[in-house]
Amino acid sequence: MNTALQITQATILLLIGVFTISSIFNAIKALVQVKKGRLDELEKKTVLDSLVYAMITLFIVHTLQFVLGIAANMIPNSGFHYRPIISSGVPYRSIISNDPWHFESLFFDCLIFSVIYFFRKRKYKE
Repeated sequence: MNTALQITQATILLLIGVFTISSIFNAIKALVQVKKGRLDELEKKTVLDSLVYAMITLFIVHTLQFVLGIAANMIPNSGFHYRPIISSGVPYRSIISNDPWHFESLFFDCLIFSVIYFFRKRKYKE
């Protein structure tokens, strides 16, 4: 049973990794199109709205991690240990891993932007 759980976790992380790498290229493509002026006003608005919502979302996520980190270190002898799930600099020798659960900040940020951009684009197409 433990092996099945590990295979499931590895599959989920692999899918997230593939989607994340594609989201980096999606984000770069959208920003290059804005820079070159290939988008109309509605498409530019979609990209800029996505950037704003992504920034707000990332601010909230990183603030929560910051508060949890402070709480874990300020309470002596609490038994509550916190390792940030999203961090930069590859502290655990891997970009995405499940031992410990970790996600590289750059990839996470691009993933958030791409997911928000995908939904904003669908909203404006309807």
